[in-house]
Amino acid sequence: MVSSFIKKTENITVYVADNKIDKDLLHEIITSLIYEIDYSAALKLKIYRTLVDFE
Repeated sequence: MVSSFIKKTENITVYVADNKIDKDLLHEIITSLIYEIDYSAALKLKIYRTLVDFE
């Protein structure tokens, strides 16, 4: 479980460091990682839209 959390947050950490993900989205992601098995479809879409806007 801990190793899964670390693997999932590795890429997120890079995006936070690059200022591509703000603290509100980071909060949603961390909350999802803690309480859900996988990201919801809405959260996946929000992450996708956030990252695509930067590219």
